[in-house]
Amino acid sequence: MSGGDEQQGGGAQAPPGWYPTPDGRTAWWDGTQWHLDAQPPTAAAPVPGVPSVPGTGQPGYGQPGYGQPGYGPPGYGAYGAYQPAMGPRAPYTNIKSLAGIVQALAVIVVACHGAAILVDIWRLSLLSDDASLTFDRLDTLDGADALAAIVGLVLGLAFLVNGVLFLVWRHRVQRNLGEALGVAYLEYTPGWSVGWWFVPFANLVKPKQAMNEAWTASSASEPPGTAGWRQRKAPPLLSWWWGFLMAGYLAGAFIGVAFGDASSGVYPSVSQLRANMMGSIVSSGFYIAAGVAFLKIVRGITDRVAERARVLGMGTE
Repeated sequence: MSGGDEQQGGGAQAPPGWYPTPDGRTAWWDGTQWHLDAQPPTAAAPVPGVPSVPGTGQPGYGQPGYGQPGYGPPGYGAYGAYQPAMGPRAPYTNIKSLAGIVQALAVIVVACHGAAILVDIWRLSLLSDDASLTFDRLDTLDGADALAAIVGLVLGLAFLVNGVLFLVWRHRVQRNLGEALGVAYLEYTPGWSVGWWFVPFANLVKPKQAMNEAWTASSASEPPGTAGWRQRKAPPLLSWWWGFLMAGYLAGAFIGVAFGDASSGVYPSVSQLRANMMGSIVSSGFYIAAGVAFLKIVRGITDRVAERARVLGMGTE
């Protein structure tokens, strides 16, 4: 009776032998699958010819901490060699409930962007031309501006809370992979999977690369300690998400530089007000698209991590 699924894909595999599993047991690996019902010898000797990987940085990660000597992944010749568990391993953490909260808040953020688009369309209709700005229309415009401010406030609060909880979820995903689920040669530690979001310029690239790694490394078919997952590619969904997110950010930044801050109320003309609102509509549209992709990504990574935990005998969520 086998205790794991056959490895899928063409990734490198460890040779047959006795190996520690992420939950602290010793099991026989026959080259394609685990045999959890086999009895280990009294003292399992290392498998001859299998190189060990020195433990640098945090357990399960292929690099020392950022800023330490030797920062960077191991040489490509080391990929595919079995990496035994090194040091104490963290227990598996349930992330499904947290992911549900992150997704719910993301839905609120997307809904607020949709409401902002509708309010801006209404405001644009009230600013059809300079001559149409009667006192009644100005009063209506004041009401529309107040509604836009309320939507913006709710959006800002939801985005802030969602951002914090997303980073908590992100940290737990990476910790589960490297310290509980036996994924070897991870480039990003739990700390830096979060920290890269706050490093100027690097945060335009690194967070997306770390999300790619979380997706590919969470494959349930990859035996612990192997590096075949590094040959896989993340789905295009992650690139679409990042592209829409960056487009929304850049559109919003351009609006702020070109047309000023709407909250200041200082605009040289009605046409500039209209340009600001149209730019906001475009920016919100990109953010809505990014939000939809984000929902699918969080659900996908969460499900993949849970499935890997199930295959390794750590229970289901």
